[in-house]
Amino acid sequence: MGIISVKKGWTKNSKLAVVGLIGSTIVIIITLAF
Repeated sequence: MGIISVKKGWTKNSKLAVVGLIGSTIVIIITLAF
């Protein structure tokens, strides 16, 4: 049970990290575009 919950937490964290990276790159592209 504990290992499964840890794995679920890791997948959630990795998804959030990916979304954060995509968001930051979009913001950088917008600032460079303008």
